[in-house]
Amino acid sequence: MASGVFRSNTNASTNLTVSLYEIWRSGTIVGMRCAWSVTTGSNSSLGTGAGNDRVLKITHVNGTLLSAAEIKSSSVWWNTSSTYSGSWDFSFDTGSYNAHTQSMIPSTSATGTQACIWTTYVSQLDVDISATYSAIGTPQITSISPVIFETVVNLAWNAAADGINNAVSSYRVYYNLNGGGYSFVDAGMALSYALPIVGVARGTTMSFYVVAMDSQGSSTQTSVYSGYVLNRTPNTPTSASVPKSSYIPGEIIRVSFSNNGDPDNNADHIEIYSSAHGGVIATGAAVAGYVDLDTTGWAQGLQTYFHVRLVDVFGVVSAWSNQTVTVTLNVLPNPPVINYPVAGATVYRLRPHVLLTAGVANDGPQAILATQGKNTRDNGSQFSCGTTSYLSSAQQVVYQSAEPWGSTPSFAANMFDGYLDSTSVGRTFNIAALTLTDPTITPSVTKCKAVHITELQTAINNLRAAYGIAAYSFTACVAGTSLISNAAYITQLQTALQAVITLINGWDTSNGTFDISVSWISVAATGGGVDAVKLRQAIEQLRTTIPLI
Repeated sequence: MASGVFRSNTNASTNLTVSLYEIWRSGTIVGMRCAWSVTTGSNSSLGTGAGNDRVLKITHVNGTLLSAAEIKSSSVWWNTSSTYSGSWDFSFDTGSYNAHTQSMIPSTSATGTQACIWTTYVSQLDVDISATYSAIGTPQITSISPVIFETVVNLAWNAAADGINNAVSSYRVYYNLNGGGYSFVDAGMALSYALPIVGVARGTTMSFYVVAMDSQGSSTQTSVYSGYVLNRTPNTPTSASVPKSSYIPGEIIRVSFSNNGDPDNNADHIEIYSSAHGGVIATGAAVAGYVDLDTTGWAQGLQTYFHVRLVDVFGVVSAWSNQTVTVTLNVLPNPPVINYPVAGATVYRLRPHVLLTAGVANDGPQAILATQGKNTRDNGSQFSCGTTSYLSSAQQVVYQSAEPWGSTPSFAANMFDGYLDSTSVGRTFNIAALTLTDPTITPSVTKCKAVHITELQTAINNLRAAYGIAAYSFTACVAGTSLISNAAYITQLQTALQAVITLINGWDTSNGTFDISVSWISVAATGGGVDAVKLRQAIEQLRTTIPLI
């Protein structure tokens, strides 16, 4: 830049300051700016009217007029002791005089004289002109990552080469959304930029290019790069399931699911949610299709269900899958029921038929009935079901001890599921000896008496009561009055006892191990009436059958 001060006559004391400097260059064409400032003195002013306009001229030292501009119109008044200023731009072809320094002469007329003009203090201004000028180079994008992005896109590019006497001044990163209009951010002189992604919908496609700006306000740009997508939400897994609904603490629960993938192939892992724990309790590989849960330390009786979701590499999660069935960490099995003999009843067998019902199934891997230190898993010969660890829910079982019991046994039973025992249920009843008049009835020898009948009636009704059957209404048999040869006494006794036998035999229809089989003797005589021998045999048969119940 070159500046010079010019002054009018001494009395007027009006000063003109002129500054010239280059503002751009393209080939041999140079752009210049002329800035001027006029300060009027206390005794000078320039009024309006003809001859009071002022034109500032810039002339090359070789005499070529380069530019001229009116700095004061004849219609504008300039006051005393005031300052007026302005500027204008012009250009010229340096042509054959393309020297490093150009000499220019400011003036207000071609001859340098005019009414109330300035007297030059310097005859010329020497302005430095660029020797030559060229455009800047084109930048090249070297990387945009990632192609599928989440919160930021990282761009990098090579520097654009500076032009001759024309440097790169800054870079801009341009981007658009889904093919729309472009916006830009200023990257300064950096060769990379991390573009934050805020408020953009998932799945949005973006395109990018980089522009290099030069000191002359011109620019060059890279190619446009397209197909960069804001990470989409992973697809929701489906068909979440577990193999069963009951588990023992420490057992593995396998949660299976259908992995429906990630639309951007960014799947990273699976998360398992447990309702009982109120959050994510496990993770697993997305490609496996299942996650195994170790229930060690989980509370007995805990109930929970599970959901599954997919997580991508950016930590974006899918929606939760369907809910699995509710699983229960094994609780105490339900106790069995001791059905018969009823509490306080009397039976006559030292190893009576005990009729039980296994506990109603709730969970647990096994169902074992245990009583008196024996169980269906290890002592199957004493149970009608045989050897088994898997009684069905409420299965009816007959138990018969291998050893005789005392006269007032306290019987206890419980269920065992392979891990836990149920609460114990108990039953106390009586085992009595069948005391009979005339313990042995010999056919054709022993006389049949009413007491023989009434003793049997009492014993059979005791058994019926023990097995929950109402007392039989027997025909009264009175000594000295009733006719013992009445066949109804025997058939009633046989019918009444058979009801007990039928109940026992039908308790576990799958196995007849402890069934009682009796072919009742008919007392009918050939040709009518009662056969006395058969009568005695029938009484004896009843007497021997009662202790078998």
